[in-house]
Amino acid sequence: LPTSYTIDFNDLEKGSDLWLFSQITDFGSNWENLTVLLTPSFEGKIWYEKDPDNRKIVFYGNPVTSYQLPVTLEFSYRLTAPRFDHKNWLNTSDDTSHGLFVK
Repeated sequence: LPTSYTIDFNDLEKGSDLWLFSQITDFGSNWENLTVLLTPSFEGKIWYEKDPDNRKIVFYGNPVTSYQLPVTLEFSYRLTAPRFDHKNWLNTSDDTSHGLFVK
């Protein structure tokens, strides 16, 4: 059976890094703007499920080899999403005087 870990955005410590991230980003109505990158520190599979209705991300890990239980499956994750005001800030410029790059 896979091991799981949940990030509950409704139950974060106010002022923590994840709390701040959730306050200043635009996940999108169905969290389509939220990107999750995972790296396991064990041999096996790792995946996640977004639960926007309950504001949770559930991570699952399943090792290839059997470990003696209980075991902690360590992994790292990276969450990215655009800022809450991303629609107000374009990442292009009409200034073509510098060629391809804007200084």
